[in-house]
Amino acid sequence: MMQPPLLITTNRGFICIDEHTPEAWLIDGGRGTYYGITYSEDKIFVAARRIAYATGKNKMDDQDGVILVFDYDLKQIDELYAPFRLRDLHQLYYFDGALWAVCTYDCLIATYRDGQWEKWYPQGESAGATAGKLKAFHLNSIYHHAGSIYLGGSINRVGLIYQYRETDRALVERLYVGYS
Repeated sequence: MMQPPLLITTNRGFICIDEHTPEAWLIDGGRGTYYGITYSEDKIFVAARRIAYATGKNKMDDQDGVILVFDYDLKQIDELYAPFRLRDLHQLYYFDGALWAVCTYDCLIATYRDGQWEKWYPQGESAGATAGKLKAFHLNSIYHHAGSIYLGGSINRVGLIYQYRETDRALVERLYVGYS
């Protein structure tokens, strides 16, 4: 069985590279920085910040990302907009029937399940309110395994992995992994 083409996001678009041929093509472009891809059984989800990375630092208050939804034929079938801002989108991750989106600027995990959005502030809502201003806490990635949710990030440039219990999202452990 032949592997599907390679999908990548860049600061200019969502791109497909067929590693079996010399072909590559732009699937979607013009929506700012694209950052994050995940998939479910029948859909591919791609984050688009709708503002360019270089200008995004100074205009974060204007940023409101979107999650683009594609089928496995790489045809766009939907766009997901939260009722709150998805700023500085990083990793997307699909598990347990839900789409999870890391919104770094606000130290927020946005979850989309059954047509409903939810906010989760793993470090508390006050960390989200000051994160973009202080840059002390940087939330970057998410992973799920064996009843735990793992978040990667840093605080004051020290790399951390946080382990949360999936059932109640209580912090289980904080692992220091080095300097960024």
